[in-house]
Amino acid sequence: MADASLGLYNALNRYSDLEDLIAEGEAESLDLECKSPGSPQLGKDQKNALAKAISGFSNTAGGVILWGISTTRHAHSGLDVLTQIEPIGQCRSLAGQLASVVPRLTTPPILNVTSKTIKRRPNDTKGIVATHIPKHLGDPVQSNEDNLFYFRSGDEFTVAPYEMIQRLFLATISPDLHPVFASALVKLAADGFWEVPIVVENRSSAVGQHVMVSIEVLNPSSCEKISATSFTDESDVNIGKTVFHRALQSVIHRGLNTIAGTLRVKMKVGKRAKRVLRLEIEIYADKMRAREVAASVHLAKKKISVELKKEKYMY
Repeated sequence: MADASLGLYNALNRYSDLEDLIAEGEAESLDLECKSPGSPQLGKDQKNALAKAISGFSNTAGGVILWGISTTRHAHSGLDVLTQIEPIGQCRSLAGQLASVVPRLTTPPILNVTSKTIKRRPNDTKGIVATHIPKHLGDPVQSNEDNLFYFRSGDEFTVAPYEMIQRLFLATISPDLHPVFASALVKLAADGFWEVPIVVENRSSAVGQHVMVSIEVLNPSSCEKISATSFTDESDVNIGKTVFHRALQSVIHRGLNTIAGTLRVKMKVGKRAKRVLRLEIEIYADKMRAREVAASVHLAKKKISVELKKEKYMY
């Protein structure tokens, strides 16, 4: 189930939505934090604050950060009330920096943080950046900036006491398995086949057991030949699909990534723009909701890149 803060994030798309928050006297709360940086550059202080926010929101109920809105402390309630929009120049640059630094700020890394720009006019370079941090269902999230665990209390981020951290760890009963797409591991073999290793990592302290990995090539018509080492070709029983399965015999521990197997593909001769391998990977394990990830692997001798298209729970 999505956290409640996602509804707030999805509802903020226009300048008028932000103006409505101010007009209604909205204040910072359990799931809303505002920041008003003077520039689109994330300095050390901003990164420290962001790491604390990711840890705090992830460990509590999720939340939204609005970059470019100032607040004023209300004299009677003591709440920080949203008072003014202070648009950030080159707001797209800030959104790009957020996407780049977020995975490095916490342990475990929170990779499903999303950001969007909100501008008065489409061609404006100034605007607001809204960032959504979802509630994390695995191990408690620790800031890498100061090695502390935080939680959201009212409108503040507070250091979690040892007893709370202990309860959060004890509540972790599910592995958190993800496919890892490492461009450096993809290579062109001497026989003309591109080799794409499928790596699985566990972001939880709960051990991944009875793991099943499934790969579907979504654009087989762009390929001359397709095979996979360590996987079983299940295309015959999945009519109309090019699918490979593998049941891993070993368990997967946090910090010890496992190569499930390698997809080997020879692309059809054509324009460079067509040398894109589109994959959908499903991962199943005991006590874990099955995960589906779609990615595009751009194949070129000089530069290989992997683009994550979507990631979701299957049920």
